[in-house]
Amino acid sequence: MALCRASPLSLVLEHRSFTRDHMRRLRYSVAASLDGFIGDLQGGYDWITTDPAIDFAALYREFDIALMGRRTFEMALKGPGATLPGMETVVCSRSLRADNFPDVAITADASGTWPD
Repeated sequence: MALCRASPLSLVLEHRSFTRDHMRRLRYSVAASLDGFIGDLQGGYDWITTDPAIDFAALYREFDIALMGRRTFEMALKGPGATLPGMETVVCSRSLRADNFPDVAITADASGTWPD
């Protein structure tokens, strides 16, 4: 499984305890255009509108791990979202140095981040 080689989409995971007999529960939450990307050709994401009817704070409290690729993480660093309260952030990258981001787990191998 190579989650960090997918398209530059954010992936939010819900943590559940598990045993060898049960697969870990995964919930996927993402904003993406029809071409499978968040950013437009210039890297912008202003096409994403905020819906006041959605309580995003309540939604994010349902998750405890945010998994994203390097490009999404770099965009998130420019505004809110690189780290979220109560959520561990894991970034799949072969180029970022973990010591530059002490509040974030940097991994080159997403499949090896969690036990089987």
